[in-house]
Amino acid sequence: MASLSKPPVKPARIRPVAVVLFLAGIAGFLVVPFFFETAAPPPPPQASVVGPKEIRPIQVRTPDGVTIGWLQIAYPESIRENEEQQVDVKYVGDKGKWGRIKDVGSMSVLIRAANLGLFPEPFEYRFNLPRIVQTGEDSHAWTVSPKQEGDYRLLVKFSVEPESFTALPVAVNGVDVSANGETSLPVRVNTRYDVPQSWIDVMKTLGYVFSFLLTLPLLKSFVERYWNRGQSGAADPRV
Repeated sequence: MASLSKPPVKPARIRPVAVVLFLAGIAGFLVVPFFFETAAPPPPPQASVVGPKEIRPIQVRTPDGVTIGWLQIAYPESIRENEEQQVDVKYVGDKGKWGRIKDVGSMSVLIRAANLGLFPEPFEYRFNLPRIVQTGEDSHAWTVSPKQEGDYRLLVKFSVEPESFTALPVAVNGVDVSANGETSLPVRVNTRYDVPQSWIDVMKTLGYVFSFLLTLPLLKSFVERYWNRGQSGAADPRV
């Protein structure tokens, strides 16, 4: 009686659906980082729409205690990476007391902003006193353009001479004003998507995982095909 041989094992066929999913997975690996790097920035953040925060943290007083004006600062509380916004400093004279500024020797502001991309130099500005006498105000502006997400501080120091004049700090919510006339302004820098970078990293990782899962059906078909081929080659060839 002839011995029975094992029937040949048919190699597994690679299904077209598996090929499509595999290609989609590969495309996902390529598209996920490309999307986050080249996607067009969304519209400007809300802070840009409503305008900068405007505060008056410093009063200027004469030797006899009369308030003749204020230092006014307009700055962005929130800004995106690589976005440009202005920081404006302005001396605003009290109406009817502009002439008292003639007794002032000088008034100046010095601005510092580590990691906020401040420009242009110089970072110190001396107010134009004759202009203040005529119009009641004088101003200057810088631009900030931060490169990295985070919480930073914008420091503005106001000085007035002679020392008989006083730069008196005024309490402002959320703003620190020191006794020497330095104002510390908090600035929040967001990513261009207005979400933390950690969230973006998580979304990238999920995209990679999803792309990998799409390749599994084709990988399974490849494994089955070569496994079955090995099983077929090891079968007994005798009839």
